[in-house]
Amino acid sequence: MKHMLKMISFSFILVALVACGGSNADKGNVEITFPASFYEGVSLDEEELQAEADEEGMGEVKVNDDGSITYSMPKEMHDDLLETTAAELKTSFEEIVEDEDFPSIQDITYNDDFTEFTLIVDQELFENSFDGFAVMSVGFSGMIYQVYEGKGDDVEVVVNYQNVETGDVFETVKFPEDME
Repeated sequence: MKHMLKMISFSFILVALVACGGSNADKGNVEITFPASFYEGVSLDEEELQAEADEEGMGEVKVNDDGSITYSMPKEMHDDLLETTAAELKTSFEEIVEDEDFPSIQDITYNDDFTEFTLIVDQELFENSFDGFAVMSVGFSGMIYQVYEGKGDDVEVVVNYQNVETGDVFETVKFPEDME
């Protein structure tokens, strides 16, 4: 459980440092727009956001009419963001597998862009535990990574539960679709 909370916290810290949406390279800069859904119910001060972005070495910040926020940053900074985020995600997934709090989870596999994950589990133990909470961490992490890639509102993560003994996928969860 502590690793799930750490992963979710990490994701939101990254969101606070860099805001997201669509990606557009222009003159060595990348624009990332974070969807308005990330900020529902939050009051946004564009000057404060710009000051934070300046402190981080980013470019212009714009609060869009639809409530999304677009950040501009040097391409090198964007590349570093993706690389660092990917490394942190991989470490967190390894920690989930090794954590005694999630005894049914034997392994977590994923594709390169973190859009599809497979949790390889002891099915009986998994279905009779709270280990499914780890799925939220995995799903949200994949969504955050995709936003950083520039997919904006067009993010989807598929998490499959696979039985370690049979190799059969016994359930699939889609984010954000199944979270509604």
